[in-house]
Amino acid sequence: MPRKKSSDSLADICLKNIAKNMDSYWLSDLDSDFGENPYLMYIVGPFEHLTEWQIQKLIYTLSSLKLLKRRHLQILISGILKSLDLSKSIIAANNGLILKSVAFRCQRLTSLNIRGCNYITPNVIAESIRNLPLLKHLQLSRTKTNDMVLSVIGDYCSFLLSLDISGCVVSNKGADNLCQTYSKDGPKCLSLQKLNIQATHITIKGAVAIIQTFRDLRLFDFIDSFEAMISVVKDNISVDDMIQT
Repeated sequence: MPRKKSSDSLADICLKNIAKNMDSYWLSDLDSDFGENPYLMYIVGPFEHLTEWQIQKLIYTLSSLKLLKRRHLQILISGILKSLDLSKSIIAANNGLILKSVAFRCQRLTSLNIRGCNYITPNVIAESIRNLPLLKHLQLSRTKTNDMVLSVIGDYCSFLLSLDISGCVVSNKGADNLCQTYSKDGPKCLSLQKLNIQATHITIKGAVAIIQTFRDLRLFDFIDSFEAMISVVKDNISVDDMIQT
């Protein structure tokens, strides 16, 4: 017999009901007071007492029902959030104003995913990262992240454990910026364990600098990672020979 489709949980049913009535009920006062697309740095709305999981789930539900709008995010983004995934909400989230709101409100954020949000400018990405000092996981794949943004990451993200910049226009200069090669203090993000630089302009030279700088790396996604490791080994052998002589 065909397997019966599992019923939605009560929480899922409630969230779907909220999602379907966002504009007609939950945001009716917002429309009358601020217009259809307000830009609000901070607001106390009807979802202030939802849990972190419920907020993220509601964003996902709105997105899956193809109902999510930018003004919904303006209301839902809350200081309670420690993790925020906007990669499935690109149509609504692909805007610098949304990321600015996240950076202003979500000071406790430790995980941010804006994969594919390629309309947000490098300056907005960089400024937002400066204002989110507790970040541990940062997903920037296929965004406008550039060499300047990597400099900010290297200088501000003291707790960063994983970083994905695959598909971004970054170069060996960006690798040097991340490593803070020309800074006497070095990078703040020395605890970095996972790094993806696939489909960037970083060459073996930049990859070698990364491997030599971040000694805690456990996963390094780079098309020529084997060749880069060979170069690192050769460099170490050359240094040992110089010391012995």
